[in-house]
Amino acid sequence: MPSIWRTAVALCLPILFAACTLTPNTPTQTASNKPKLLAAQTYIQMAAQTADQQQQQNYRLLALERFVQDKKATQALATIKTINSNTVNSEQQAQLQLLYAELQLARHHTNSAVKILQFIQSNNAPLNTDQQIKLHRLMADAYAKSGKIVDSLTEYSSALPLIQNQSVYHHEVTAAWKLLQQQNLPTLQAMMNQNPSPMIQGWLQLAALSHQPNANGKALIRDIALWRQAYRDHPANNLLPKRIDDNNIVTQDIPKNVAILLPLSGALKLSATAIRNGFLAAYFEAKNNGQRTPNLYFYDTTQGSINDIYQVALQNGADFIVGPLTKPNVERLITSDQINRPTLALNTVSSSFDVNRRLSLPNHLYQFGLSPIDEAIQIADIAHAQRHNNVLIIAPDNTRGQEVAQAISLRWQQLGGDVVADLAYGANSNLSHSIQSLLTIDQSHARSKTLEKTIGQTVRSLPRRRQDIDCIFLVANPTFGRQIQPLLKYFFAGDLPIFATSEIYSGDTNKNDQDLDEVMFTDMPWVLSNTQQLSPTLAAIQTQLNQLYPKSFRQYNKLYALGVDAYNLMTELNMLAIFPQLGTTAATGTLYLDEKRHLYRQLRLAQIADGQPRMIDHG
Repeated sequence: MPSIWRTAVALCLPILFAACTLTPNTPTQTASNKPKLLAAQTYIQMAAQTADQQQQQNYRLLALERFVQDKKATQALATIKTINSNTVNSEQQAQLQLLYAELQLARHHTNSAVKILQFIQSNNAPLNTDQQIKLHRLMADAYAKSGKIVDSLTEYSSALPLIQNQSVYHHEVTAAWKLLQQQNLPTLQAMMNQNPSPMIQGWLQLAALSHQPNANGKALIRDIALWRQAYRDHPANNLLPKRIDDNNIVTQDIPKNVAILLPLSGALKLSATAIRNGFLAAYFEAKNNGQRTPNLYFYDTTQGSINDIYQVALQNGADFIVGPLTKPNVERLITSDQINRPTLALNTVSSSFDVNRRLSLPNHLYQFGLSPIDEAIQIADIAHAQRHNNVLIIAPDNTRGQEVAQAISLRWQQLGGDVVADLAYGANSNLSHSIQSLLTIDQSHARSKTLEKTIGQTVRSLPRRRQDIDCIFLVANPTFGRQIQPLLKYFFAGDLPIFATSEIYSGDTNKNDQDLDEVMFTDMPWVLSNTQQLSPTLAAIQTQLNQLYPKSFRQYNKLYALGVDAYNLMTELNMLAIFPQLGTTAATGTLYLDEKRHLYRQLRLAQIADGQPRMIDHG
């Protein structure tokens, strides 16, 4: 074993190595043009079928890479034991060290990861460009997890000049920005007072501008222009539009009178009450922190037509409207052509709504909701980023379930993937039979029976699932998810990554969720994060609401988050409209405003282990 690797093992790698992203005997490639990996088991079989030792190592390294990519640490560690470290070259050694650090980060062993990365740096290991970028990325991630924000930003800034691909460059700039968005204003100001380098000072100053409470539109444009003059070559300029003017402004100042339109009685009373209480909690938190707050006026939308109630709110002096909540009421308000004040609807209309009616959406309308379609598109993007290609879709045989399945299918095909088969299950479906058929286990049984008849003897055979798929999309609530996931494992699909939307997780602790182990899904920070991981403001609001309304909070926690964000968006819409690529970290996700004034939520990715969700990095 070469001395450099022996030293690394002694320092940081007790027994095992990590995966390798090097494609043997080919030039290194950026993530954007690297070919998709096959299933890990395929590479293991290829290794077993070749007599060439070097090629065996190559295939095992590729299998290892895929296991790490699929978040399968146990299988990755088992594969590592089959790799002979004496036969890897120096470039592969560097890759092994880098990816062991990556694995340690994924396993939340941050200190171990930092030691490995610092060892690589201190020994001046020969790294190609891709490896240098990876080293800086991993150091940035490790420092961020350790709370060393300035050090993390320094590593991001060191990686950027090495990146040639524009989409990868933009991704890294965005990652650095997201790290800053998680810091509050006092923390940013304290870091600026430490006299960091000009590069870091530029990051911190721009982030501080985005965190200013009650941002005045014109003042914000002026301050950004001054920042641009001071930091003309700063990478954060990559996030800013080329031109900013008064047309980007939503409100000149914080609203004085806000009307909140909710169905506070009737069938949706409990849902609306949760939104209202979340809204009020954010209001009082702002007030207690010395921020300017508007006058609030609540209107019950069950007491008349939405158009009449909207007009009454305007006549009573409202200069900002929040609501309505239901999709039909949002559609009625749009077709009435009377939206002439900034209006934050708490639902979204379908993309075909304005097309079918040949209407353009009002300029003052902003749509914000907990859209399952947005989630479907995002989970498809995540699976594609992990280089999956051939998928199965399992979804309920009802309107909502099929809409989500259709959104996943459409997005997947847009990304160049293939939907091999799908299953629409009903409330009374025989799930065992349906899943056997979906995985073609029944055909495997049939082949065995045919063979028995042909040879006239009993045949011992192990059924085999279809081999033309590499992941599964699952649309299910927790009850059905707890039935389907064990069946997938039982019928030999336990090695396939399973992706789901937030519907799979109730947000409350349930011992039966162990049946959902290994399922990956997206959800909002409010649900997945503990109070230590949320911003201080959100953590304080969440704690207070949980204490005041414990039973309701467990049942409607996502709607409380919707109310919290609805309040905060009144002062953040200017920033989102002026700088749509920056986003804002909120309770329901990182929020972005698109060109149609639709607020898009970027969610966190989690994987269930021992019945509990654990946040993981996007692939």
